[in-house]
Amino acid sequence: MDTIPTPRLILRPLERGDLRPLHRLYRDPELMRYITGKPRTLQETVDKLEVHLQDYERYGFGLYATILRESGKMVGRAGLVPTPGEQGLEAELAWLVRQDQQGKGLAFEMGAALVDHAFSRLTVSRLFARAYVENEPSIRVMEKLGMHHVLTADGEVLYELKPH
Repeated sequence: MDTIPTPRLILRPLERGDLRPLHRLYRDPELMRYITGKPRTLQETVDKLEVHLQDYERYGFGLYATILRESGKMVGRAGLVPTPGEQGLEAELAWLVRQDQQGKGLAFEMGAALVDHAFSRLTVSRLFARAYVENEPSIRVMEKLGMHHVLTADGEVLYELKPH
């Protein structure tokens, strides 16, 4: 499983030892507002971490702990959620950045590294990302990554990117 370096971050596969910092993210109501609509319990985080670990075993990729090089601390999680599609394996691009690290361009930095990784090292037929229509910062990240708007429905937007 690959570690993905960026100028300010190291993205490495999640591991069971990431449970506490991952739960700090998942229990934050403001962060989870656009993910699940509510914070996750510790058990929900344990269950979700197991799903992420199974994705690595089954597909060879998944979500990554996002480590700030400067401090060595986990400041988020980002990655590619494997999704079987009509044209083969697809991946949902996802990111979550701790509140005190937002507004610094880290989501774009994560996303750009993951787009490059998906199309240069993995065999995926398409990347897609979703956001609630009111989540303007995430929509800006998708657009900056070169993703194209595909659909708006049920209060969400869907963007996609296909290999060149």
